[in-house]
Amino acid sequence: MNSEYWKPSVRIIAIYFIISLIWIFVSELLLDQYIHKNAHFQAHFFSILKGCLFIVVTSWIFYKLIDRDFRYIRESEERYRKLVENSAEVIFVHVDGVIVYVNQAGINFIGAKNASDIIGKHLLDFVPLEDYDYTISRMKKVKEEGKIELAEQRILTPSGQKIPIETIAFKTTFHGKEAIQVIMRDITERIIAAEQINYLAYYDSITSLPNRNALNKFLQEAIEKSENFALMLLDLDRFKYINDNLGHDAGDILLKQVSKRLKGFLGNKAFLSRYGGDEFVLLLKDVEEEEVKKVASGIIEKLSYPFILEKNEYYITSSIGICMYPRDGEHPDLLLKNTDTAMYAAKESGRNAYRFFDDKMDVQYKKKLEFEQGIRRGLKNDEFLLFYQPQVNLSTDKIIGVEALIRWQHPTKGLILPDEFIPIAEDTGLIVELGDWVLQTACKQLKSWQLKGLPSIRIAVNVSIHQFLNENFVNKVANILYETGLPSNLLELEITEHVMRNHKKSITIMERLKDIGIEIALDDFGTGYSSLSVLKHLPIDNLKIDKSFIDDICTEDDQIVKSIIQMGKNLNFTIVAEGIENKEQLQLLKKYKCHIGQGFYFCKPIPPNEIEKLLNK
Repeated sequence: MNSEYWKPSVRIIAIYFIISLIWIFVSELLLDQYIHKNAHFQAHFFSILKGCLFIVVTSWIFYKLIDRDFRYIRESEERYRKLVENSAEVIFVHVDGVIVYVNQAGINFIGAKNASDIIGKHLLDFVPLEDYDYTISRMKKVKEEGKIELAEQRILTPSGQKIPIETIAFKTTFHGKEAIQVIMRDITERIIAAEQINYLAYYDSITSLPNRNALNKFLQEAIEKSENFALMLLDLDRFKYINDNLGHDAGDILLKQVSKRLKGFLGNKAFLSRYGGDEFVLLLKDVEEEEVKKVASGIIEKLSYPFILEKNEYYITSSIGICMYPRDGEHPDLLLKNTDTAMYAAKESGRNAYRFFDDKMDVQYKKKLEFEQGIRRGLKNDEFLLFYQPQVNLSTDKIIGVEALIRWQHPTKGLILPDEFIPIAEDTGLIVELGDWVLQTACKQLKSWQLKGLPSIRIAVNVSIHQFLNENFVNKVANILYETGLPSNLLELEITEHVMRNHKKSITIMERLKDIGIEIALDDFGTGYSSLSVLKHLPIDNLKIDKSFIDDICTEDDQIVKSIIQMGKNLNFTIVAEGIENKEQLQLLKKYKCHIGQGFYFCKPIPPNEIEKLLNK
């Protein structure tokens, strides 16, 4: 018997037994005390009255006890019924496979009008034919063991749809018969989510191409089968330019267009994947080197045609690194590393080209990797230092400022000039951290000279495009000025014409810097992207003529420098000539009324203590 009903029964019997005992003993004592033994009629009457009273009292007690228990049972059943009826889970009961009860969720799930459309039908009527054996085995198991664990299967709706479900079942009773209650949940959304997660694990969400995980798996399988193949790593040369100027949405559209163009060109000839960022990897099976060259040339040609972004035409180029298996490596990681090395060699050769890997490239790759690790270590270990080159007023021949120039005091290689490590810092993104260090150190140094009572000068600091276009750049500059206590009018930031690639954003940043009180110089003028129409709208103070023009000033090309100086003056810029190396150059610059000069003729870049000696003079 169910303990839920057994316990109240025992409780009622126990109460009845105790009341009966009390009644017998108490009533007998009362009769003996108040009724004379010889008064038989009176004794008989009171015995009858006692019995009637006993019946009334016990009946009332039994009624209260039974009514309370039944009320609890009715309330429990009502709660259970409401819980089942209003449950979001499908709940049904079957007797030997025949459905005898189903809740509203089950009616809705099947798409029936009411319960009568389902009750009376066999459970297997809602099971796909191929799942019969599995379902029957679970029905048998729940009969034998009383319950079965949660498991996945499918249900067949009257419309023919097969829906994935999760079920659990246990024994129960229904109208006195042994029955099975089943709780069922639709797991379609969970299955779709799992499939989506699995898809994202192996496919790129932007291009729908296989991703790095899928490539590694495919590459490993090809190696295990000992198939000859070519592995090609393709990098889009001007993708960052598109991203920086048009935004990431435009960059995503470009990636889609590139992948579509590559798929159209390659067809089924190659396994194509997006490796990450703006890189794609191709694997071509059973190909000779000559055929690989044709494919690489074809890709470069296809990607050279314009792409339409925001109703405008944009051009990109591609650099491709190629490895041949097993010649250039027998492990996936090594092959991918070697294609990356070959791709960078293609970039260094002028971009828009392909290169096959060879061992000499590996030496260059290791050197680059060594430099990257060295820069990271150098930033931690304070291996970098600043030299300063004076800037001279050409009218008074007095030092009016210095330019901060970074050097690397390598622990084993000695002093390394920026031309060797700055390009690597830019490629790896370390230029931002390096540039922030230069700015902080230069401002501290100038403030230190001020505190020593040296003549007031300004300090010029070079800023990379990656650093300049960083969203927090202006705040960083303001914080450094605040921390060092350096007046903002003594700081000059030198930017190159490359920042004009993102014209609107660059002008906004310049205006914010100007609001702080900082001077801005356009460095290496004449080698980049600025046109006169753009230049006249830039909020800059100084125009620095590139050294390449100063080198030719003593030839018939001196009219270019003269024109730049005149143009800069007309736009109210201060003109700075860098790279002055001899007296003839200086005399011509003075003749053309150039404002400021800088170069080895005056002084090479020197350490801070040497600058102090110059300023003391």
